Amino acid sequence: MKKVADNQFLQLRGKVWTYYRRVPTDLVPALGRTFIKKSLGTPDIKEARRLRNIESSASTPCLPNWNGAVPMQKRRA
Repeated sequence: MKKVADNQFLQLRGKVWTYYRRVPTDLVPALGRTFIKKSLGTPDIKEARRLRNIESSASTPCLPNWNGAVPMQKRRA
């Protein structure tokens, strides 16, 4: 089995690594954006990979298992 790229979802911007992930098209209306971007605040690639893994599992748990159902947004009264 082939190993996933070590730098998946990471971009180097200047000297700081950024978590950068595309939002599935079906979720764009619900989330209101096409990408998730978050500065990891580190120039160290090993630390960036560790933070990327935390960010991936903690803040975007629905993206890897996306089943196509768009969550309903609450309407204001």
